Amino acid sequence: MISKNTSRFMMRAELAEILGISRWTLARRLKIKGITLPKGLLEPELVKKIYLVFGLKPDF
Repeated sequence: MISKNTSRFMMRAELAEILGISRWTLARRLKIKGITLPKGLLEPELVKKIYLVFGLKPDF
C-alpha cells in the first residue's frame, strides 16, 4: 500500500499514483475544480488541499 504522507513535497506523477489516477486525469480534474498547479514540486499545503478536493482526509 502506498503511504498518503502529505507532510512532504511531491511530484505530480507521485500524487496521481497515490490517488490511483493518471497525472493527466489529475490535471484535468483539478482544472475543473479551479486549482492550477505551480511548476516544480508540489508543496505540502497544496497536497493537503488536493486531498480535500478528492474527498480524502490528509495525514496531518
